[in-house]
Amino acid sequence: MKNCFRITFYLKQNSPLSDGTCPIMCRISIAGEKCVLATHLSLKKKLKWVVSKQQVAGRSDEACRINKLLDKVRYGLYEAYIDVLKGSENPSPQAVRSRFLGETREQMGLVAFFRHHNNEFKRMVGISRSENTLHKYQYVCNHLAAFIEKQKATPDIPIYNIGYDFICDFHRYLLKEVGCSTNTVWIYMTALKRILHIAIGQGLLSTNPFSGYHLPFRQQHRNFLMREELQRLTKLHPDTPIQRIVLDAFLFGCFTGLSYSDIKRFTMDNVIFSNGQMSITIHRTKTLTPVEMPLLSLPSSIVQNYGCSSSVPLFKLPSNYYCNRVLRQLLPMVGITRRITFHSARHTFATTIALSNGIPLEVVSAMLGHRSIKTTQIYARVQQSTIHQVLQRVSGEINTYYCEGLQPPQRREIRI
Repeated sequence: MKNCFRITFYLKQNSPLSDGTCPIMCRISIAGEKCVLATHLSLKKKLKWVVSKQQVAGRSDEACRINKLLDKVRYGLYEAYIDVLKGSENPSPQAVRSRFLGETREQMGLVAFFRHHNNEFKRMVGISRSENTLHKYQYVCNHLAAFIEKQKATPDIPIYNIGYDFICDFHRYLLKEVGCSTNTVWIYMTALKRILHIAIGQGLLSTNPFSGYHLPFRQQHRNFLMREELQRLTKLHPDTPIQRIVLDAFLFGCFTGLSYSDIKRFTMDNVIFSNGQMSITIHRTKTLTPVEMPLLSLPSSIVQNYGCSSSVPLFKLPSNYYCNRVLRQLLPMVGITRRITFHSARHTFATTIALSNGIPLEVVSAMLGHRSIKTTQIYARVQQSTIHQVLQRVSGEINTYYCEGLQPPQRREIRI
């Protein structure tokens, strides 16, 4: 069968780098199977990319330099393809890329591969990747390196040696020796699973070590403020300016459903005035989902109190950790002693403000910026008082329709 080896250079215009240049990518194709290689070259706006020739137009020094480097990449990939073809009748594009990068089965270690992934991920932070996700991958990589050093007495192990037993041992290490909770282990193991999936795609790993492995997850109750608690909190007058800012930002989240990261970057540019009504429009930091909704009276007054320059964040919030510390100081002042975090404001909006007042679930999902309504079902909790209110509202009609003319039950005397 003909392998049909092909190399294609293209410009990634939809994901420009932080300096405004567009990265030049390389697509390796063999018999319909494809993989992508980063050339680590980028094109400035003043230069023109010729799609038909797959190179930079012109004879400037910069254009000639980039074109020569692209030719060097092309020749190197052809040499890697020939080397892989000598040892396999059906070479994969991932194997060609690995050979080109010098990532042989004997050389590439799991920790080294993980760190290489993190470095590539870091270059895309602020463009199409989140800094919080980068931190998660870095934490897992550090734990993984410590585990291998302790268990194997070596700084790294070949990635092709990773199997089911290694996955179970690392899981046990996170639980017992690191002291991670069940859900934290689930997050870390999911990240490792993603890394190994990439390794499989690049031909560095032949089988999936997670095959047949179950990732346990414990569903937790998501705390939120009840109606009376939220009312008491709105009447609280903190002593310090930082307490006032954190409280106002928390209340703003309770009445808008915005998360900490969304509130921290919220500016007057996100506020719209139309027909005397104040609304907000923002893209969620986590999912980039657009959210547009009118503001209720309380968050509107908060915006008016803090409103300033359009480009300056409305709330000068400290870290999320410090905000939770401030909340632990404020909540007991209004009789709230259970654990409430800044993210609980989002749950409060979904449950106490929205669903408890009859707003349909699909509307709440849109206001929260969820991609799936299943996520909203996890956030939302129906209060017991809501159940009583709904039944009282419909009980009259139900009783009239089904119980008309029904005689009350006779009380019978039971003889023993």
